[in-house]
Amino acid sequence: MSTISPGPASFNSIIIYGSGILEYKDADLVATILNLAALTSEKPRVISLKRYGNSRGAWQLGLGNPKGPVASDLAKGKAKGLYLLLADDLTESQALTDSIKGVEFTVVQASYPSPATAKADIVLPSLLWTESKGSYTTLDGISKKTAPLVKAPADIKTDADTLEEVARHLKK
Repeated sequence: MSTISPGPASFNSIIIYGSGILEYKDADLVATILNLAALTSEKPRVISLKRYGNSRGAWQLGLGNPKGPVASDLAKGKAKGLYLLLADDLTESQALTDSIKGVEFTVVQASYPSPATAKADIVLPSLLWTESKGSYTTLDGISKKTAPLVKAPADIKTDADTLEEVARHLKK
């Protein structure tokens, strides 16, 4: 009978679980992962991998929770206006398109045409991720800076500049 002897503990262990685990609606699955983390000799980071790249930020802002107040207001038709800064990975989201149905006025800022831009009252251009500089949060919560890979068209503003201009016009 052979045995496996554990090697030295990794310095920066990370346990990542995907969103598919949450579809089982079984809290014991996540608890098992957390218990596994507790059994290690060090404290690894435990990361819930969300389905889309920008969803980590949405969850941190409370927007990624389908039972949260924003989603609830949209579902109940309480939202009169909606400004979507649409991520590239959500352009074909049926749930997103459905959420627009009960809203009186919708602005979509996006890089690509989509069902959401087709239903919007106003569509504003957005730079592609390859044309943008800024920061992002890695899966393990570390903030990193990024630089543009290609030159952006001169007539398209950054998302921040577009939002600032919209805010200035709303104050008038």
